[in-house]
Amino acid sequence: VSAFFEAAYPGHSQVPEPLPWKDPEEYGRLLRAGFDYRPYERRLLCPGRWADIFDVTLTDAPRAAFLNARVILLLGPHDPRRLDEVALWALAAEGRTIVLAAGCGIRASWLPDARGVLPGTSAVVVDATSGKWHNDAPFRLHRAVASAGWEVEASTEAAAPVLLTRPVGCGRIFFVAADCGLDAEGNLCGAMLRLLDTLLPPLIPFEVKGPPVQWSLNRAPQAWMLLLMNHGATPWSGEVVFRAGTPCVIHDCWRDKRLTDSGNAAALTIPPYAPCVLEFRPLSGHS
Repeated sequence: VSAFFEAAYPGHSQVPEPLPWKDPEEYGRLLRAGFDYRPYERRLLCPGRWADIFDVTLTDAPRAAFLNARVILLLGPHDPRRLDEVALWALAAEGRTIVLAAGCGIRASWLPDARGVLPGTSAVVVDATSGKWHNDAPFRLHRAVASAGWEVEASTEAAAPVLLTRPVGCGRIFFVAADCGLDAEGNLCGAMLRLLDTLLPPLIPFEVKGPPVQWSLNRAPQAWMLLLMNHGATPWSGEVVFRAGTPCVIHDCWRDKRLTDSGNAAALTIPPYAPCVLEFRPLSGHS
């Protein structure tokens, strides 16, 4: 779980160092003199690799907790009394994507046969479709067998499966054979990152172009609301694009400023440590 959030929000919860004060008394004197402490705050909130689109469930969450999900990332074992392998299969068959990895303690009869960890580490991963080679950080690999229904999407240069997938009804299941989906340093492995980079962005009807920035999306009755937050000490410049191309009235709610009466993109500059709230309201006759 911690590796996933480090990938999603690099550097979160870290305190920037070195700190320009030696003790609380000196820190107090700096504040009284007008010192800007914001660059040294603990990064509880920070720019992310993907938008703020995640709900975290407990290990005893019932099936109902996943009904609105489109992608379910299983990072560890779940209480089978609340969500067993039949229920997981049904969630996928109804049109969801499930992602899990070998070694995470999840047991189901429909999973590929993973026969323990291979000796040593692997680093080169080859995409089955494109033939592209990836020189990833070394990772420990389970000896996975593509049983009936499973296809290999990526493998090592020695043809050992790294990423397997199978269709299930209207959905799909992905299985990462890297141990717990991690590399040897405890970070998400390259195959897992590339998979999530493929699966997660299409879930969101907007794209934010520019340097990394924290942003989230909400659906109002007749509009889309986006919050962007610049946690940096310099202005952030970028563009927000509505992927559907639907013409919208775009309003900067934070500054109470109309940006366009008919468009699908907004160019922005957000001051240091400042938010921006945008409303994208589709024009009448469009959705």
